[in-house]
Amino acid sequence: MRRFFLFIILAFGCTSHKYNYDIIRKIPKQKLTPPGTVWIRDNLFIDETEVTNFGYYEFLYYLKSKDTAKHSLMLPDSTCWTRADVGFNQSNPLIRIYFKSQAYRNYPVIGISYEQAVEFCNWRSDRTNEFLYYKNNKREKGLNNKEFNFPKKVRFRLPTKEEWEYAAAAGLNYNLYPLGYESLTNNKNQPANNTLEYYTLLKKVFTDKDTLVCVDPTEPVFSGKPNRYGLYQMLGNVSELIEDGLVKGLNYSKPIYFIEREEESNVIRTQTYNYKLTEKYKRPEPWIGFRCVCEVLEK
Repeated sequence: MRRFFLFIILAFGCTSHKYNYDIIRKIPKQKLTPPGTVWIRDNLFIDETEVTNFGYYEFLYYLKSKDTAKHSLMLPDSTCWTRADVGFNQSNPLIRIYFKSQAYRNYPVIGISYEQAVEFCNWRSDRTNEFLYYKNNKREKGLNNKEFNFPKKVRFRLPTKEEWEYAAAAGLNYNLYPLGYESLTNNKNQPANNTLEYYTLLKKVFTDKDTLVCVDPTEPVFSGKPNRYGLYQMLGNVSELIEDGLVKGLNYSKPIYFIEREEESNVIRTQTYNYKLTEKYKRPEPWIGFRCVCEVLEK
């Protein structure tokens, strides 16, 4: 099985192609560049990585001191780990430690609902605009932010389908090669991102009795090979929530390609990229996270 996945990755990921990039990546000089983001086009930026456990924990910490009822509503659903397609069960230790342990602070937050992701974006917008106001008006830090509407210089939100695909393709033709990579392997000929191919090749460990010994299915957000725009794990690790209650991207339990095996001739052929799929969000899952885009409203 491991050799099969390696063949698929090497066969389709290391072929030589020439592409015409849709824009020249001359990043404009911006007075305001939101921290942790990468410029995409015009006034639009996108998070370099998926939102981490630590980033979401900051959101909850703020709510805990301001609105305890809302804080309870925003807690991740850690029990979703029982649905992970990686051999876990009700005794899965990640239910207890994944979100709370410092060891996982730089891992993608999971178990988040669409509504919770939207609330996080709104909170991030408010806190960033507050910070920018105080930075430019140092003498007025005594303002009560419950009564003062800070000037809106930035707006964080979930990306649209078109924005997410644009960022994921990273200048390549999304319809022909929507992965943002000229090679799907790194310099060690290993899968570049944490998809099923990566998980099967490098993370699943079986004992002599073919019993699966589980390891952490997700990876730290800065792991893997960034795409041409410098974005990490757009291809894998966790799928990502986007606008309109949709989900884009692959994860540790989904392969890059749809593969069909013909029973009579035993021929394996590639049908299409799994990466092109857009799914409807149904519930919090251990393979769904998110990242934000940021519109700079005032240059």
